[in-house]
Amino acid sequence: MAPTRLVAVLQLLLLAGCALSADPGTSAANGRIAYAQLAEGPGGVNIYSSMPDGSDVRQLTNNAAPPNAHPAWSPDGRRLAFSRESGGEWNVWTMDADGAGQRPLTAGPLIDIVPSFSPDGRYVVFDSTNATTNLTTLVRVDAADGANRTPLIPADQAPAGASSMGPKVSPDGALLAFASDAGNAPGVWDLWLMEGWLQVPGGPGVALRRLTTGANNSFSRSWSPDGSQLAFSSVQGGVSWVCIVRVDGTGQRCLTNSTGGPDGPFSPGGIFPTFDGDVTPGWSPDSARIAFCSNRGGAFEVYTMDAADGGSVQQVTATSTGQHISLGWQPLPAGNSAAATTATTVSVAQQLLAALLASLALGLLGA
Repeated sequence: MAPTRLVAVLQLLLLAGCALSADPGTSAANGRIAYAQLAEGPGGVNIYSSMPDGSDVRQLTNNAAPPNAHPAWSPDGRRLAFSRESGGEWNVWTMDADGAGQRPLTAGPLIDIVPSFSPDGRYVVFDSTNATTNLTTLVRVDAADGANRTPLIPADQAPAGASSMGPKVSPDGALLAFASDAGNAPGVWDLWLMEGWLQVPGGPGVALRRLTTGANNSFSRSWSPDGSQLAFSSVQGGVSWVCIVRVDGTGQRCLTNSTGGPDGPFSPGGIFPTFDGDVTPGWSPDSARIAFCSNRGGAFEVYTMDAADGGSVQQVTATSTGQHISLGWQPLPAGNSAAATTATTVSVAQQLLAALLASLALGLLGA
């Protein structure tokens, strides 16, 4: 073989190898999507998970009466935090990715719901409502055992009568995003950011910053994997759209424009609000897509769409006897053995590229 041909072949094979083992940077691979399903009849509200294409559905909780909701994955993709009602009290629980090892992380008379992990896995943050005052604040506990319960909104920065809910820690751990009705009418929510949340209580760097005005973000929020944007649901005229905004408050735009479901709004009752449109977005770990729940086809189902423009919408769930209202997308960091059984780490595009390069290499060999 001529030396120049050999060099060309080696270059192509090296390129193929790079394509198959390319480091995605800080992004993790996409694992399973966990979601809460409200069954009609005696089935209760339980948490399930499936692959992003809707295959391999697994039921993770199995309670006929006490509801389970708000699944949130740990940063290593091995555990889930979630909300559970038991004995009339809502608390934060955790479980393994397969539903084993379920145990309470909080206990008491307050309504502790909507948990999420810090990116280092050390803490779980959530919102906690005092049933007497009906005011909601943000709380941090140790993820291992629920110890060191710490309120996060500094007393000197909490407007009287305001509530805050749904905290989500940024991927770099520096910021805490949440919804608050501070400065608005009660129950009209905008996005806020907290700097120095790890210094609470009493740290000198704790500061709150309003991110949006008029967003009415009452149904969840989710960070992009690079921490530059937030996806959130914006309720206008009773109907929710999925929108995004940069972390500096610029570039706010909506990816969906629902006019409401054909069967009208869905009211689960209890602590759950009335839903209509596109709600509870969750960014994919590889940053390419956003999952959300929508009643565009009748019942609330889980869908995914391109994060860039809201295109290429794909339906994940399809049930005739349930509603899906909250979700979380499992990250599979490099080295997580779960990746071998729960996700394909080499994409179809990479396989096609490798095959093409191999074919070109063979052509050079035979030339």
